Amino acid sequence: MRGEYMRLSESIEGMAVKVVDLDAPPELRERLLGLGFVPGQTVIIGEAAPLGDPRVYIVGGKLVTLRDVEAQKIKILPIVDLIPLEMAKPGLYEVEDLTGGHRFRQKMEALGIKKGTKIRVIRNLNGLLAVLINEGEEVEIGRGWARKILVRRMEVKPRDDKSGFNG
Repeated sequence: MRGEYMRLSESIEGMAVKVVDLDAPPELRERLLGLGFVPGQTVIIGEAAPLGDPRVYIVGGKLVTLRDVEAQKIKILPIVDLIPLEMAKPGLYEVEDLTGGHRFRQKMEALGIKKGTKIRVIRNLNGLLAVLINEGEEVEIGRGWARKILVRRMEVKPRDDKSGFNG
C-alpha cells in the first residue's frame, strides 16, 4: 500500500496534492485537522525556509507552515497534471479547483472564474498574469489570486479562430 501514496514532507514546491489520511498521534492529528489537512483537501506545496524546514503549504486558501516532522505524518496523492495558475505558461487551461475561502470564490465568480472555466494565459510575469476568461476581454490576475486557482493544461489544438478557444 505504501507505493500508492507519499508523505507531504516528500513533495516538491509548486506541486498540487490531495490529502489521503493522517498518520499522527491524537493531539497532532487534531491540530492538523484544525489547520485544514482533512482527507480529500487539495494542498499546494509552497516555499521552504532557507534551511529547508519549515515549509509553507496552501490549504483552503490559507498559508500554513509545518515542520517536516509534522508533514511526514500526512499521507498524500500527487495531482500530477494540476498546477497553480501562478505557475502557468502561455496557453489554454481549464480551472479544476479554487483553493481560497468563501470571499475569494465570490470574487472569482464575479470575474467568471469557476470550476470548468477556460482560461487562456497570454503572459505570466513573475506571477502577474494577463488572461482571457471564456473568450472575454483581457484581465490581469495577481500572484495571490493566481496561486489559489488550480488549472489543468488543455490539449494543444490548432487555432481555428481568433480567440483560440476550441473546446
